[in-house]
Amino acid sequence: MVHIKKRIVIITEAYPYTGGEQFLYNEFIELSKRYEEVVFFPLNKRDTKVENLPENYVINDTLSNFKVAPSNMLLLKNSLFVCLTIFMEVFKNKNGGYFLKKFSQHLAGIKQGLQLQKQFNAELVSLQYGPNDTYLSTWMNVGSMVLAISKFKNQIKTFSFRVNGFDIFDERRDGNYMPYQAINFKLASNVVVLSKAGFKHIKAKNIYPHKLSVNYSGLYDRGVNLFDASKDFTLVSCSNVIPLKRVHLLAEALLEIDFKLNWIHFGDGVEMSKIKTIAQSLPENITAQIKGSVSNAEVIDFYLNNSVNLFVHPSETEGLGMAIIEAQSFGIPAIGCDTGGVPEIINDTTGKLVSIDVNPEQLAKEITTFKNSDKNSQEYRKKTKQHFLDNFYIVANNKKLVDTLND
Repeated sequence: MVHIKKRIVIITEAYPYTGGEQFLYNEFIELSKRYEEVVFFPLNKRDTKVENLPENYVINDTLSNFKVAPSNMLLLKNSLFVCLTIFMEVFKNKNGGYFLKKFSQHLAGIKQGLQLQKQFNAELVSLQYGPNDTYLSTWMNVGSMVLAISKFKNQIKTFSFRVNGFDIFDERRDGNYMPYQAINFKLASNVVVLSKAGFKHIKAKNIYPHKLSVNYSGLYDRGVNLFDASKDFTLVSCSNVIPLKRVHLLAEALLEIDFKLNWIHFGDGVEMSKIKTIAQSLPENITAQIKGSVSNAEVIDFYLNNSVNLFVHPSETEGLGMAIIEAQSFGIPAIGCDTGGVPEIINDTTGKLVSIDVNPEQLAKEITTFKNSDKNSQEYRKKTKQHFLDNFYIVANNKKLVDTLND
């Protein structure tokens, strides 16, 4: 029997508004079963909300409605926290010199955190939310700083934050510098890492490694793909159509395929016209359906009602790869690049991991090899499905998450 806890307060980038933390949708649904209230404080407000939200969701727009203004007085009032933050950034970060180089920019970030935290705490007091409630930020960003300041002021007892991708890897940031990492890690009780790759990267820095834990967000088990080996080979991809996802690499690989193949792509983005141009030049044996932006429900419906042989994800960087996991949850094997957390999803029992430097000709060869191998079989797909259940089943993973947050 699930033990229901009173309340969890979550600072998000935008969720439950659309376009924010969609990859954590199932995690939030599970949290609604384990807490009486799930309270969201989005930092950004959008025009529409995610549909079919649980009844015990509460959306509080205090942070998204607040307009940050220049305020040196607030810095003076919180000088101890400001001094600690600057000390931690300069002397506890290997790239701390970059903080000084961009001092005015990073000081503005501290001001933003202080002002938002003042509003956040006033709202907690007004609503009579307690210091013993569970507090979580979905990223290491201004949201986690708000909670860090609250903890510093003893207004909450503990807090945790997730790190997913852009808030893990320093090399993705300007100056190879991750802002406010030291102060956030110092004051947090738990740092929940989305992947083992991210865990390994952070642990190597030796920044409070005892606070780290890995928790895959995960998905529900929605069934098995309607696989039929007698039908034409069907390949699916699903991602934003932006440079780092490299959908163009897959499209160019299909120019080299000499057997009959159906390609379906879900997702939209700035490179859509480029992809459509390549698709128009594909040989007659290739059928391309570029679906564009669709709902997750439509993707799931497609997996349930159409035979899919292979999922291909050529992204050059990935925190984990929820689109791959979603395909795997239906037993669909995948080809993906050896980057980020992808090796935790794709292995010998779930598909083929390829080099990040793969070119279109090599990718075409891997697709052809897969087609003619025993991986393109019902028996192999059972192993793929089992790997999902063992590692990415949301119900089991969320229970571990709640135990961590309330540890």
